[in-house]
Amino acid sequence: MSIGVYIELGGINTLTSPDSVVDLYATFNQAESQNKSDNIKFGLRQRMKSGKAMLNHSQFLGYTKGSDGVLRVVPEEAEIVQKIFELYVQGNGVRKIKRYLEEHGIKTVTGKRGCACKSPAWSLISECPVCVMATSAATPASNISVT
Repeated sequence: MSIGVYIELGGINTLTSPDSVVDLYATFNQAESQNKSDNIKFGLRQRMKSGKAMLNHSQFLGYTKGSDGVLRVVPEEAEIVQKIFELYVQGNGVRKIKRYLEEHGIKTVTGKRGCACKSPAWSLISECPVCVMATSAATPASNISVT
């Protein structure tokens, strides 16, 4: 059973084109993909070297990102962030930390009560508006200034 693939960008039909043309096209696409990947990695490394924060969130508890891309500590929220890390170091998981925050009336950075943590998996912490500061912890201290 022969199943063909039509590649629109190159106008190539794998049923009617010679294998060498398909192989050549695949090779060029692989090279282009590798080049894009290398360029993205280079850009990310350059941002890291310059100290610019690379976070996927515009709002996160305890920090604000300046127009220069450098993280700045928000002193009013620093105590909350410290408490969350303290609870974590004491062995508390996401659910217990969430419960603590809710019981103490601590709101998310967006002003909501409670947080979005529904799973104990720490991989989800970056999705939580209250707990997202944990992803910021990997930022070197030299890149954070108190405002």
